[in-house]
Amino acid sequence: ISELNDERQIKQVKMRYSSDSIWAENDFVKLLTKDDGFDIPWSKTDTFNYTRGQDEFEYIMAIYHLSTYKNYLNSIGFDSVVNYQIKVKPRAFDDDNSNFIRTFNSGGEGVLNFGHSTTRKQHVDDAEDADVLIHEYAHAISYNVNLNELDGQARRAIDEGLCDYFAASYSQSLTDFRYDYVY
Repeated sequence: ISELNDERQIKQVKMRYSSDSIWAENDFVKLLTKDDGFDIPWSKTDTFNYTRGQDEFEYIMAIYHLSTYKNYLNSIGFDSVVNYQIKVKPRAFDDDNSNFIRTFNSGGEGVLNFGHSTTRKQHVDDAEDADVLIHEYAHAISYNVNLNELDGQARRAIDEGLCDYFAASYSQSLTDFRYDYVY
């Protein structure tokens, strides 16, 4: 873990300022928590500095990568795609599993849920992995532009491939190191 912590970089992302604090939330992402004993990250300064061993790390990774990708979509003219504040649960499951759950009759909205490691099931927390974040966000994109059209085996297979492509291309925009190895 210490080697990966040494690879952290300072990045900028817009967040909400309220009551003399900065909250990990913006126009694109609404972070949610699974358990009432954990607060969404906030800070009195403009810096959120967490390591992989801290639960807040996944929340900051989620808001950064999802906001960066949404800004990219906007920059290439797709500002009407996922043009709502998507709800994100970076620690939704005590399992190595993540998903996009669509909200029926919502105009194409849904919730992103990500699994995390436990002492019983050891793995990299999914919201720490930009590939997983963007893969699941791509499901939200697909559903948003193809309302109620995610049913059927062929459709789901195409969707999985498309989401892997989005994740790999985003990963390559960050680094050439194993960008084609999507989790």
